[in-house]
Amino acid sequence: MKKRKLSKQTEKELRYGITKAKNLFEEANRRLATAIQNKDFTEMTVAQGLLEIAKNDLDKATVSMEKSKEQRSEIDHKRQKLIDSCMSRQRTTDAQSSSEK
Repeated sequence: MKKRKLSKQTEKELRYGITKAKNLFEEANRRLATAIQNKDFTEMTVAQGLLEIAKNDLDKATVSMEKSKEQRSEIDHKRQKLIDSCMSRQRTTDAQSSSEK
């Protein structure tokens, strides 16, 4: 349960990181469009740098999000196996109790 909660928290943080990266990407695009319109090569360079940062942030967050989803899936699978095992034991115990009567 603790790992699942941690995984959900990690995904929440990653979604926040993705939102930040998207906002940075949008800002960089606005700055680039303005720089092109004004033929401001210094601002174009700044916008280019912002775009690279946003892309790197999005790439990292995407990879981390996939890992987190895989971990959560693995936890869910193990939990289901444990539940199935307990239910099987319970049915076996119930069947033995019924046959003894």
